[in-house]
Amino acid sequence: MNHHAEKFKQFENVNATRDLSGMTFGNLTVRAETLDPESRSVEAILSTERVTEVFDWARFEVIDEVLRADGFEISGEQVPLLNNHRRFDLDQVLGSVRNIRQENDQVIGRLFLADGDEMAERAWNKLKQGHLTDVSVGYRARGSETLKPGETKTIQGKEYTADNGRTLRVTTAWPLKELSLTPIGADEAAKIRSEISLIESQNRESDSQKTHERGMAEMSASQTNEGAANTESPENSPLVTIDVDNLRTEAQAEGRKQGAAAERARVQEIRELAGTDTPAELVERAVNDDWTVDQAAREFLGAVRNARPETVPSAPAAIIRDKDQDINRDVLVAALCHRMSDDYAANVAATSPAFSDAEKEKANQVAERAWRFRDFSLLDIARESVKMDQARDPLSNSQPHTRSEIIRAAVSTASFSNIMTTNVNARLQRAYSEAADTTDWCSESDVADFKTNERPQMGKDAGLKKLPSGATADHAKYEDNVESYKIARYANQFVMDEQDIINDNLGAVARIPTELGRASARLRPDLVYSILLANANMGDGTALFAAGHGGNTATAALSLANIKARVANMAKQTRDSVVLNINAAYLVTGRDLEFDAREYLGSQTQIVDGSSSQTFRGTRNVVSDLGIGLRVDHRISGGVTDPDSGTAHTASTTAWFLAANPADVETVEVAYLAGTGRRPVLRRFNLIQGQWGVGWDINLDIGAKALDFRGLDRGNT
Repeated sequence: MNHHAEKFKQFENVNATRDLSGMTFGNLTVRAETLDPESRSVEAILSTERVTEVFDWARFEVIDEVLRADGFEISGEQVPLLNNHRRFDLDQVLGSVRNIRQENDQVIGRLFLADGDEMAERAWNKLKQGHLTDVSVGYRARGSETLKPGETKTIQGKEYTADNGRTLRVTTAWPLKELSLTPIGADEAAKIRSEISLIESQNRESDSQKTHERGMAEMSASQTNEGAANTESPENSPLVTIDVDNLRTEAQAEGRKQGAAAERARVQEIRELAGTDTPAELVERAVNDDWTVDQAAREFLGAVRNARPETVPSAPAAIIRDKDQDINRDVLVAALCHRMSDDYAANVAATSPAFSDAEKEKANQVAERAWRFRDFSLLDIARESVKMDQARDPLSNSQPHTRSEIIRAAVSTASFSNIMTTNVNARLQRAYSEAADTTDWCSESDVADFKTNERPQMGKDAGLKKLPSGATADHAKYEDNVESYKIARYANQFVMDEQDIINDNLGAVARIPTELGRASARLRPDLVYSILLANANMGDGTALFAAGHGGNTATAALSLANIKARVANMAKQTRDSVVLNINAAYLVTGRDLEFDAREYLGSQTQIVDGSSSQTFRGTRNVVSDLGIGLRVDHRISGGVTDPDSGTAHTASTTAWFLAANPADVETVEVAYLAGTGRRPVLRRFNLIQGQWGVGWDINLDIGAKALDFRGLDRGNT
């Protein structure tokens, strides 16, 4: 068999595929011991974090893939349970999958089969008798990172190595779309998941499937002829090959055809959705900017509401609400906000990258609906979560009735964890955002990992030079000395266990995330002011503030005259004899010098003492014309402990500093792990090993380093 036939055989053996819509299917096995005849349900492991072989059609090779358990997403509270991925026929829906949650490195869900449906009944009988054991999850990969063979990388707190001689893809976000019962699944120890985006699923009898069958027939003929070659002459043995380029071309053409059809369907649905009430320019924007139908619906609704004329208020109508219909996850989140005296809309805004007016209106409506449930206890919320997810006591697998049973069932549901986590994260992020920051004079960056980051400086003759006609520009050079540093992870965690829920210990849920948010906000100034007070050596072996660094250190007390002197000294800083003319932008002091500093920077006039040296001087305070901003932080005069090294740094009450604008010259750089949004990250986990509850860990990945002494000046020690 030739090389291409070997590759094609690898494709034949895979047991999890991706079709043209981007759906991926992977097989795992149901938990037979969890089968419950009363509810016609059974649990299944939907996904694990095992390294799994993936056939990548674009590379035409096998690579490895890891599906992170914390990356699964669902829209709503359940996904369809299908017959062997047949998702284009309503009759193929066997039921639904609910109570989908993460347990350590696995995603677990409970399969509920429909009652009274002939096909579902047959499947249920086969499950009970043990003939049908396998399920296959269908998802779309929304976010991933790729490692080259041999490369090691930390992704969202876990270290991965592509150590099988193959590329490794770590999928970090994958919306779960459906789950299917399948007749034949994968061996867990040798499962292969295929990443073939150009081949349709088995439910579409497409040209690609026919091509595959034709390839199998050709290989079969090839094997027959190879066997015959033992008795016949070599020249009589035909060479059978598969035209892989032709297969790829056909599949690409089919992919373009399917993509065009999907685009036509999207445009048609958007135009039908718009009707005659939506402005034409908004409709065209939705079409041209590739809006999804859901996004277009939100924007169209907002436009229609804004265009409505104001109406004269009438007498209030009686409103009768059905409690069960009014309660959902968002309402319970808002109800918990009411109990903690929080603004639900503000909490949503704190955790949303872009909070539109339409989303704010929706949040206010949810808060209004939740007002009637504002006195719900934690146990009440747990009970409602059990109802929404139709959860059972994980110990007895029965309908929960007692407090302990309700709590055990609730903490295993997606709803209860989501409700509590949403409020915890909102309090954390609000506290972090609202904390005062005195280090805005620093520059910021994002780094890819926790490895050493190097920041070289421009070398000699690095400026622009006159370029004669026909000549080639010189290459910019860097100095041998570089500034290097690493970011680090700072973390903490807390839990809410069964006793907290029974005791309705809402104070911990409200207080601890707020305190951790403030603690996260303190990390940045602690790191920055530790650098100023430590005055450690830079990459050139000289202290940050030293005579060898352009005289950016002095033992002068804070005064107008000394401010002028240090401003002038910063402007005189040079690089290879080139004057940089750096402007001081910030005066940084401790609390002991705050009011003197405010007088020096804010007063329009100065008092002349009448001595002979000042008799003929003007009285205007020209320092106030410089527009220097004041930043006051008591760490400077009171001391600070470096979070990175644990070293305590002290300083005198007379210490003060000048800093340049970070947009003009580098001073101190604060770096964060890329992808974290430069904010603390909260993760949820469930308590195990006999404990029942929910826990959260909070981490902030951050580091700081002085990059260039020229943008900093110290006024006193």
